[in-house]
Amino acid sequence: MVVPFCLDKRFATALFRTCRQTSVEASSVFYSNNTFLLCTADRKGDDGICFITTLVAFLDHIGPQSRLVRKVLFDKINACTRVCHREYTDWKTPLFSAETDIVEIITLLRIFWSRRLRFEMSVLDSSSSSTEETTCSPCNKAVLSTIQALLNGQLDLNRYGSVVCGVAVKKDGSGGLISWGSTPPRGIHNTAWPRYYPHTTTPFTITSSADSAETPALELVPRTTAHTLFTLPQAIRSHITTLVLFAPGQSVQINVDTTTTFPLGLPHVNKKLYASLWPTSLVAQGYVLRTCTTEACSDFGGFAHLRRVLGKAIVYTTPDGASVPLTLKDGYPGIEQIILEFDLAAGVRFEELRISVLPLVRETGGVCGDAHVVVRMCCGSGVWEKRISLGKLRRDVGDALGGVVVTGVDGREGGWEAQVWISGLGDVVEVVC
Repeated sequence: MVVPFCLDKRFATALFRTCRQTSVEASSVFYSNNTFLLCTADRKGDDGICFITTLVAFLDHIGPQSRLVRKVLFDKINACTRVCHREYTDWKTPLFSAETDIVEIITLLRIFWSRRLRFEMSVLDSSSSSTEETTCSPCNKAVLSTIQALLNGQLDLNRYGSVVCGVAVKKDGSGGLISWGSTPPRGIHNTAWPRYYPHTTTPFTITSSADSAETPALELVPRTTAHTLFTLPQAIRSHITTLVLFAPGQSVQINVDTTTTFPLGLPHVNKKLYASLWPTSLVAQGYVLRTCTTEACSDFGGFAHLRRVLGKAIVYTTPDGASVPLTLKDGYPGIEQIILEFDLAAGVRFEELRISVLPLVRETGGVCGDAHVVVRMCCGSGVWEKRISLGKLRRDVGDALGGVVVTGVDGREGGWEAQVWISGLGDVVEVVC
């Protein structure tokens, strides 16, 4: 049986209020077994009443009994384009301001979700009426079918709650739009979104024809995002990170007097970047270590700062999963230069400089390759340098010591039993045992 419902003329339900038992039995049969025809025609205008307004009024009229309704029929789909069912980001800006041919249905969805309603909706077919006003276009059917699919739980929007700020269906039946919210900006408050503020709009499409008897299948349109560093091929990503971390042809320079950490901040941005760059980016590079003094005759504090950097372990994971600690003093990754810088108030000759190099030679015993010690003298605006081969320096120190056994005192920064002094040219000038 088809029961008509109009905004200006409601159906009588006085019999249901006779007694409690009659109300339960009669209302259950009445609302569950009948199809309710919602009339959207307006006697005062040609456009008619919005079908969502009519449906909301019908649900409010029957109250809790709306859970018993199983079928609803519309005589006509009048898509409202006015302000009655639109959502706003503020007092004057519509949520979907860039779209015009849409029907916003978030009000209807929230009613369904809060009351846990579930019934079938359809529109009166042209063959069921003799008037032209009730003819149904394919677009009207498509819009209603899309709404029905959302009400049936497709896309599972209900579980997102207030994060869903708005839902709109396109009038051509091709899909719709979903507005997702995030934490509102500072100073913005809207009673429509007490917790979340519209942030991102995601379109959805219909994957099956809405003209079929079945409810169409809906699908979110994947977001087209630009390539990120992690989505690029490995070879390209490695090349880019190499250029960002280390300029071509340049080594990693560390002033051991001011820092004992490797100056690489990019691998610490997130865990994925850390796993891909650390410690691979450290192992493959050359290093230039610098320490300074203001005295022409110096032991550079026993090279204590240099010792900490040389002994700093880099835990490297091999392809077979084994963890291998690597240090600069063991020769890998490699040291290219160790700069001994003299910042002097008055200039002297390199032959007059004195350096106690035995701690340096001992700490760099595992360093191989073409490493050099650079003696740099700075005076005013002038800078002069002398390069000394680290391998030659080790040989000269060994020859100077002869049979002297050199050992270190455990647990102390310095405390060497012998001292070997060289000039700024790298020549051994004194051995103190």
